[in-house]
Amino acid sequence: MPDERKCARCGSVHTRVIAQSVSPPGDFVQCQNCGHSTLMPRLASKPPAAPAKSTAPGDVDKRRIERLATSVIEAKRAPCRLMGVDKTTRGWRLSMQTKVGDFMAVDVGADSLSAMRETIERALTPAAS
Repeated sequence: MPDERKCARCGSVHTRVIAQSVSPPGDFVQCQNCGHSTLMPRLASKPPAAPAKSTAPGDVDKRRIERLATSVIEAKRAPCRLMGVDKTTRGWRLSMQTKVGDFMAVDVGADSLSAMRETIERALTPAAS
């Protein structure tokens, strides 16, 4: 169902939602004609936004490993991208997709960040990708 909200400034119906607000609840709507944006109440047909879930301590570690792996990939200009990070009993498993479409997994021990960085760098040598 298309958004039928009108611009508060020019009255145009060519609007789009550019962001959502939690408090006060509503949608930030921008006019495609004049560029004016404003906070409007949410439409009744939209389901309410899911409540923010609490951050578990393991999630912070996972995000940290994701950032580490992404920074190593970018620094080495490796022809691959990080697809996922999973916790294992010995550390972490990084799943990556190479430029050709192949997948590779790298097991990284739960060591210091510098040791993990070295492991990821070794896995991303040209022979491995």
